[in-house]
Amino acid sequence: MLRVYNTYIHIPFCEKKCNYCDFTSFKISEDSSKKYINYLLKEIELYKKKYDLGQIQDSIYFGGGTPSLLSVEDLKKILDKFYYDEKTEITIEVNPKTVDKNKLKAYKELGINRLSIGVQSFNEKFLQLLGRIHNSKEAIKVYEEAREVGFKNISLDLMFSLP
Repeated sequence: MLRVYNTYIHIPFCEKKCNYCDFTSFKISEDSSKKYINYLLKEIELYKKKYDLGQIQDSIYFGGGTPSLLSVEDLKKILDKFYYDEKTEITIEVNPKTVDKNKLKAYKELGINRLSIGVQSFNEKFLQLLGRIHNSKEAIKVYEEAREVGFKNISLDLMFSLP
């Protein structure tokens, strides 16, 4: 029997809550993120056996919230709790306003090999309506920089049928 090992890690922090968002998220602070990471690391240890976290993972997905608000060091601490190899798909959701070329390079060095960019729209009016913190030029720039640093697997979150 083929076993698949996938892990989703919710990072509940945002710079600001978007108008449409229903997910659990909070404004990030240094204190809250440190506490959250410490408890998350403890919880991973508690559940390692029960959920086969001791096996090589097929995928590890950092969702949110805005996981790209975490430091690369915190992401490394979390990834160090898992077994993965070059075949493991490791995804992080990013907001275009919260990453730059250096952070994207650091993600690659960490082993992250898939980006999910929360663009939502390339229309400035819709971005404002949605309460997004980035503009369309920043979204395009992040996509181009991700390609430049070597990301081949990139998804863009886009919303349609907006009023």
